[in-house]
Amino acid sequence: MKKTGLIITIILLGLGQLVVAQNVLDKNNYENKDKDAKNKNRSVEVFRDRLLIDVYQSFWLGMPSNVSSMKFNPGINTSILWDIKRGPKSPFSFGIGGGVMYHTQNSDAILGYDNPTGNTVYKIITYTDSINTCRLNMVSLYLPLEFRYRHSSGFKVSVGARLGYILNLNQRYDGQDLTGRDQNVNFTNYQIFNKINYHFDFYARIGWKGLDLFYSYQLTKLFVDGKGPQIAPMSIGITISPF
Repeated sequence: MKKTGLIITIILLGLGQLVVAQNVLDKNNYENKDKDAKNKNRSVEVFRDRLLIDVYQSFWLGMPSNVSSMKFNPGINTSILWDIKRGPKSPFSFGIGGGVMYHTQNSDAILGYDNPTGNTVYKIITYTDSINTCRLNMVSLYLPLEFRYRHSSGFKVSVGARLGYILNLNQRYDGQDLTGRDQNVNFTNYQIFNKINYHFDFYARIGWKGLDLFYSYQLTKLFVDGKGPQIAPMSIGITISPF
């Protein structure tokens, strides 16, 4: 887990340097001149969506009917993108870069390996009153590509797609011993089998200046077809873009 955190930190620092470089090199987008005789600088175009922080609630589609997926499944994405405008005065641009995604899924079931079939299955925890935490965690790195429209008033819309690689998939459990003993246990299971190592999503944002509504839908499933539950997250939340 420490190695994963180090990789994510290095990648984000590298992408951050690209954003700084764009601020320096892309002078045409920052120093547009008025057409009046005084030739005064217009206000700086600050909100270019170079740094994007998505905070959202995930709804897991395809969950087995006997598994209770809890109502609160928070997640967060952090993206750093290069904003490529079609022209200095054009309202259209493309965004490309990289990011980190974190999904959660809280439920009343443990993901386990079924030896006879070789499948990954949910195993229901019968004593749900004794569960403090039963959470699936997914961390991935992704490459986003998005098409953007930005009006001079601050209104903006973007649609995009992203391809990601799942760095870590684990499930944390804190509660009564699963063997039935009268004691509490706390562990994280990193051996989740039959997972798909990549994901592909579509997403959209609509908002004003530095704040957007955010929606995403993952097309790929979390597990191999026929080898695990065919689940995928759909997320709704907000995006903050300070610059």
